[in-house]
Amino acid sequence: MAQKDRVVILGGAGFIGQHLVAALADEVDRVRVVSRTSGGIPSNDKIEYLTGDVGSAQRMDEVIGGSSIVYQLTIENDYEAGARNVAEACLKHGVRRLIFASTSDALYLGSRGVIYETEGPDPRPELRNEY
Repeated sequence: MAQKDRVVILGGAGFIGQHLVAALADEVDRVRVVSRTSGGIPSNDKIEYLTGDVGSAQRMDEVIGGSSIVYQLTIENDYEAGARNVAEACLKHGVRRLIFASTSDALYLGSRGVIYETEGPDPRPELRNEY
């Protein structure tokens, strides 16, 4: 990452996002935090808070424009459509890097001991929640 990077963090008002915003704020030119609930949080010269939903292709086009790096930390009911909206906006605007963070709920969590991502996804995902 470079000081000139303009970063968008989709889901940046959440638990992981807040920590990522704090870590990046002094490392990049600008951080744009986008979440469904960030309206009303005051922006400053380094961090801009915007309301948006990955389910809206038009909104993703608006908020991703001008950025060089995008983090997608959001999980939606229709995650395929949300991921597609984000990816298409990134391609359209020439984003250099898209980082997609999934959830530990995708892993099988029913065994004891340490769980590694190399063990693969839950073999019976239909029994799990929407995440």
